[in-house]
Amino acid sequence: ASGTAGAGGSDAGPVNPYAVGGELHINTYLNGEQKLPRIAAAHDGSFVAVWMSEGQAAAGFAELWAQRFDASGAKVGPEFQVSSTQASNTYYTASSYDVAMAGDGRFVVVWSGYGSADKNLYAQRYDAGGAKAGGVIIVDNTTDEWTEYQASVAMMDDGSFAVLFDWGLNFTVGLKLQPYTATGVATGAAYWVTNLRRASQIDLAVAHGAAS
Repeated sequence: ASGTAGAGGSDAGPVNPYAVGGELHINTYLNGEQKLPRIAAAHDGSFVAVWMSEGQAAAGFAELWAQRFDASGAKVGPEFQVSSTQASNTYYTASSYDVAMAGDGRFVVVWSGYGSADKNLYAQRYDAGGAKAGGVIIVDNTTDEWTEYQASVAMMDDGSFAVLFDWGLNFTVGLKLQPYTATGVATGAAYWVTNLRRASQIDLAVAHGAAS
């Protein structure tokens, strides 16, 4: 999953993956559509899953929800709402949100509020116990017809993180990178990674060290 590089890995060489236990049922709410999960893991094997859920908070609307798991795959606490309600699930695509986790279990979720009334790009930090760490961060608040964010995030083990996002204003388009400290403070202004015209349904990724 995007944003998880280095979250629990090592430089010891390639790993041969194999199934540990049975399949996990991530979500509890089953009505409407629940889809497009993103997952990030800590060093101890615990992890968090984020997905789009339709109708869970209000019929005909959609939000991002999350569920924490321990290293054995058991749920830790109930699933919880991450993003505000949107008027349609079409505002959430596979690349419009992402999650990354530090080695100690702290994590951050980023998402686009793209819609008729909300074109901000947001981030929310969580501590290792799953509680919100500070308020919602507005990564970017450009309101323009070209603004259709796709975003990815990576988090260092010290809690600092970086958000890579699709940006556009008055036909100036490309990718920008915004680094943050472990307390959620932006370290300078977002800077250009590319200034090329965007491609449709691109998959953005940030290397583990991007926030250094």
